[in-house]
Amino acid sequence: MLRHAGLLTLFLAAVFAAKVIVALQLDAHPLLQPDAGLDTTAYVGLAERVAAGDLALGAGVYFVSPLYIYFLALIYAVTKSFTVARLVQVALGTIAVALIFFTAREWAGRRAAWIAAVLAGFCGV
Repeated sequence: MLRHAGLLTLFLAAVFAAKVIVALQLDAHPLLQPDAGLDTTAYVGLAERVAAGDLALGAGVYFVSPLYIYFLALIYAVTKSFTVARLVQVALGTIAVALIFFTAREWAGRRAAWIAAVLAGFCGV
């Protein structure tokens, strides 16, 4: 069992490293900039308002996920960096791979857990 734990730890470290590399390579991508004009711009604008103290965001209906606004605002308020927000998402994505592994192992066994974790590891940042 200890051998499997070490193998899983090594695998998750590799997933984390790959996701960090991708996140840093995409950091300067035009569509991922705060002023890209897409959903990113809406998230950034709303997160900046929340970080500045407008916690209720006033009246209105938003077409973006409301909880992500507060997640992004918290990171932005502390670090003033959207790159850090991407790296936090990398860590959360790696944790998600681990949780998928444990869930699949419980439901369908070790082999299915590895297959599910490897597939999940290939998902985005």
